[in-house]
Formats: sequence, structure tokens, C-alpha cells
Amino acid sequence: MDTITQAIIKTLIYADLFAWPLTESELYTKLQSKKIINKPAFAKKLQTALKNKYINFSKGFYFLPKKNKLVSKRLTAKPIYAQKLEKAQKLSHLLQFCPGVLAICLTGSMAVGNVKKDDDLDFLIITKPNQLWLARFLVLGMAQLLGVRRKPHDHTVTDKLCLNIFLEEGYLLIPQKIQNLFTAHELVQLQVLAGPEFFYQKIICSNPWIKQYLANAFYICQKKPETGKTYSSNIWTLINKISYQFQMWYMRSKQTRELISYHFAFFHPQDKALEILKRFQTGKKQFGLI
Repeated sequence: MDTITQAIIKTLIYADLFAWPLTESELYTKLQSKKIINKPAFAKKLQTALKNKYINFSKGFYFLPKKNKLVSKRLTAKPIYAQKLEKAQKLSHLLQFCPGVLAICLTGSMAVGNVKKDDDLDFLIITKPNQLWLARFLVLGMAQLLGVRRKPHDHTVTDKLCLNIFLEEGYLLIPQKIQNLFTAHELVQLQVLAGPEFFYQKIICSNPWIKQYLANAFYICQKKPETGKTYSSNIWTLINKISYQFQMWYMRSKQTRELISYHFAFFHPQDKALEILKRFQTGKKQFGLI
């Protein structure tokens, strides 16, 4: 079996872990390859894989053999996603009013439409330099006032905000410790809800390690991303330092596996990743790809 066909099957194995079929465009963007594959070669191998019954196709979606039910699941999720996306957009535009916030991105399964009615909303917040901890304090406060902040022991989380990732504009490179296939997918599929849309390209291009997993997704970096930094006045920097020290003091007895610095914060950074990557290895073995 050639490398492109293997990449197609691996990509669908990974998508199957989330019970989600892919369009041709999604399959191409998320193709598991260390080098960019041109679209004509990809399209040819995709049709060959179908002909050889390595994969299946229905109603515009590709998936593994005997997984036709995933198509109806995706179609059922579409109206739910539309409703939730509208709520997410409204909340993101409200939170953007908080000082220090530059952009708000939707992450997780919701970002690709893979949702259920009782799911929460995962946000990634990008802040101005030296204002991350001030912005976090204000964002959490506003979410609390709006009654949409998700807390660790909540039993009902429908449409509540999971505010687990904060990054300063100049620190968009993901820490090496969590650079893996799972994180690469999370970045590639995120949506910018509030703030300049160029932040999507900026995030991808700030993480060149993504090429080792999803080279096609890194194609957008052939065009130079928009540059230009925002700056923080001394007074905002001082307030941010105080906010940082206060929050670190408040969290001192609650920290476990978080990745936290003055310039970024990842809360519960890889809760799902280890399980997903382990199941992915098992899936590849079942298809003889290891």
C-alpha cells in the first residue's frame, strides 16, 4: 500500500475515534503526512482507496468500512451545531470587551460541528502582551456574572464556557511537552469567533511542528501571515503582575498537571490526548499500518 493511501486510512482512523466522517476537503487538510501532498495526487488515491474498498463514501462523507451510521450522526448534529455556534459567537463578542483580550477561538469537537445538545463550549483566549492574567481574571468574572462559567464539579454543563487555554499574542507556540497529533488537530480545527481572522493563520504558522503531523494544514503558511504587535502600557503591566501573583497564590493548592507561566496557561492540557493517541495506535494495528 502506497504512502498516500496509508495517510488517507490513518486520517479516517483518527476521525473515527470521534465517530465523525469527513468531507474530501477536511480529509485533505487533516491528511496525516509529513510532506504536503498535491490535490490531484490525493484525489486519485482517494478514488483508488474507494475502489479497493479500503474506505467508504456516502452523502459527501468519507469513513471507514461498516461505519455508515456516522453519516446520519453528522447530519443530525448540524442543526444543534448551528444553535450552539450562534450562542458561542454572542458570548465571545461579549467577552472580547474585557481589557487585554485580542481574540477568542472555539476549540475542541464543537469547532468542527461534532456536538450534542448537552455539550459545553471550549474557548481559547489570545491576549495582549503582559495582560494575560488581567484578561483571565476579567473573562472568568464576566463568565461568572453571565452564569456561563463551567466549574470543575458542575453536573450540568450545557453551553457553559470551558476557559482552559490563554495565550499571549507573542507566545502562540505550544509548549513542546504537548506537541503531538492530538494538539495539532486541535489547532488546525479551531475557529476564530471574535477578533481579527488572521489569528488563525498566525497560530498555525507559530507552530511549525504541526508539519510533522498535518503538513497540508501548514500550507497556509506559504503566504506570510500578518504581523504587527500590540503593546501594553506600564500601568497595565503592573496590574497584570499583581493579577498573576494573586491567581498563582489562589491556585497554589489546586494545581496538578497544568502548564502555567506568566505568558501562557493550559488548564487540564492533555486530559483526552493520552487516551486518544493510545486508541489511535490500536486502530492502526488493526489495519496493519504499524
